[in-house]
This record gives sequence, structure tokens and C-alpha cells, in this order.
Amino acid sequence: MANFLNTRVFRIILSFALLSVGCMIYILFRQDSLLMFTCFDELQIMELIQHIRNTGTEYSVFDWVKNSLPDGLWLFSYMFLIDTIWDREKVFLYFFSLFIAYNCNSV
Repeated sequence: MANFLNTRVFRIILSFALLSVGCMIYILFRQDSLLMFTCFDELQIMELIQHIRNTGTEYSVFDWVKNSLPDGLWLFSYMFLIDTIWDREKVFLYFFSLFIAYNCNSV
């Protein structure tokens, strides 16, 4: 089991799982005036999305979960995927960590 946790396949699966959780938080709890909901309407899956959103309205979550957690999950997913692609080469990882941190703070 410990060997599987260090494989590229596991890290890619974890990266996409984090990305999916961030997307689901947006779909469930964010306002429907976002551009992605227009895309859902164009793809004709808005009825399914509304059904999913109606089940999510039963729960109340903190504002930081709705607004900040998806961004953190997406950033972690991206960094984890980049680490997997570069196979833990430290020079590139440090460079990209600084680059991403600078860009996130400048927004």
C-alpha cells in the first residue's frame, strides 16, 4: 500500500479528486450568475445542475468554504500535478512555487 501512495498514478488521481471537489463546491454553493452556469445552459445540462444545487441548499456552509476553499484546492491540485509531471525535481518545483505564490498574492 505504501508503494501505491508514491506512484504517479495515485498522485494524478489525487490531483483530479481535489480539482473535482473544488468544482463541486462551486456548483453547489456559488451564485448561478457565474459564467460556468451559462456554459451548463448551452450544454443543456442546466436541469441536472439545478437538481444537484437543490440538494445542496439543505446545507449551510461557512463563507470561506464557498469562496476560498475551492481556490486552495485548485492551487494544491495544480502544484501536485506539476510535482508529478516533473517527478519531484526540486529546482523547478521551487521556481513554480514562488511563481504561483506571487501571482496568487497579486490578485
